[in-house]
Amino acid sequence: MAENTHDAMLEKQAHMEEQISNISRRLDEQEKLTESVHKLALSLERLTMAQKNTETKVDSLADDVEELK
Repeated sequence: MAENTHDAMLEKQAHMEEQISNISRRLDEQEKLTESVHKLALSLERLTMAQKNTETKVDSLADDVEELK
């Protein structure tokens, strides 16, 4: 009986270690995904600022052209 209990405990331990490993792997994947989303957000922010600067310059040029007419 003690042998069966020991085997059952070893089996449960192996199962728990597998679960822990899977959870750790999923956390690593989640961390990589979060980092990618952060980089994307920063790129989008820079792109938006560049677009606003371009819009400002185009508006200024349009005003200059109107003055020349």
